[in-house]
Amino acid sequence: MANARPRGVNPLLVHSLRQFMRARRKLGQRPLGQWIILLSAAAAYLVSLASWWHLVRPADKGAFSTVVICMMIGLGLMVPGLSAGVFAQERQNGTLDLLLTCPLTNRELVRGKLLGQFLGPLTIVGLALPFLILATPAADAAMLWGATLSTVPPLILALVCLGVYCSARVRSAAGARAVATGVALTFGLLLPMLDAAFCELSHHSEPTWSQIFCPCVSYLGLVGEITEPGLSALGPIFLLVGAVWCFARLELGFDRLVRNTEYSPRRSADA
Repeated sequence: MANARPRGVNPLLVHSLRQFMRARRKLGQRPLGQWIILLSAAAAYLVSLASWWHLVRPADKGAFSTVVICMMIGLGLMVPGLSAGVFAQERQNGTLDLLLTCPLTNRELVRGKLLGQFLGPLTIVGLALPFLILATPAADAAMLWGATLSTVPPLILALVCLGVYCSARVRSAAGARAVATGVALTFGLLLPMLDAAFCELSHHSEPTWSQIFCPCVSYLGLVGEITEPGLSALGPIFLLVGAVWCFARLELGFDRLVRNTEYSPRRSADA
């Protein structure tokens, strides 16, 4: 266990920030090629933003909801896979031993790695934010932004916690990413789609469980697109409960999930 040391910025969070800033190096070996790709992507983004501006004038609720739902689907597809490599990738690269010998407590290890995984989701939200602003109708701005702020932050928190928890439970990075992405898509997209199809075929008009668990359907309920918006308000609460459960299991069981799992094969071999 680490000795007492002065409190400050978590070093793992600083390391994640540096890795995020150096991500452009993956675009190519030469700086000129990296900047050409980045500038081309920025130009394409500005062109798409200008096209969106002409498309949604005047702004309406449908365009705003379309951006929010697309953003939610993008988060569900990308965030679990990105955050699921936190400990699993370290284990696969053989650097987990070095990480565990750092003078950091279990809490600092978990929270430092966890906070670093919010950079990707925040980038996705930041890229979608101008599109949301342009599509915001003045008459429904309070309701639309209230529903967005009620569903998107809990969704990001739940997806990140799910990915980090799977990275501690599954030894391989590919397996952890597959499990985290599969769980997110199953409960957030596949099962609600099957439930909606069943209700359509059976002519069932009452609110279903998908309005509680599916973030997209929950958002539509909060903006008044579907019936029973009060029931849909339980969706963010469900996401927060799942995030707290994953975080608590990870922080309280870190020794069993990561430390003991990593060192037990070595001890048995030495014996």
